[in-house]
Amino acid sequence: MQSGLTTHDLLVDAVGDARWAGSRLVRLALGDVHAGCRSAPECELRDRLRTSLVLDEPLWNRPLPGTGAVTRAELRQETTM
Repeated sequence: MQSGLTTHDLLVDAVGDARWAGSRLVRLALGDVHAGCRSAPECELRDRLRTSLVLDEPLWNRPLPGTGAVTRAELRQETTM
């Protein structure tokens, strides 16, 4: 998805309501991707924060304000080149 070869919607359609071994994990991973998590540590933190009674779930890898919809990851990539 990050390389643009597919989209979240296409993957969700491909998995559908499958009930094969491991399909639950695929749906959980697609949920993390849809939320914006891009790494395993972000996904693990998201899992922990979702059970919090105090904290709201943060917005993961959203565009920075005033950057013309550039995400932090894209900005970091541009500055290292």
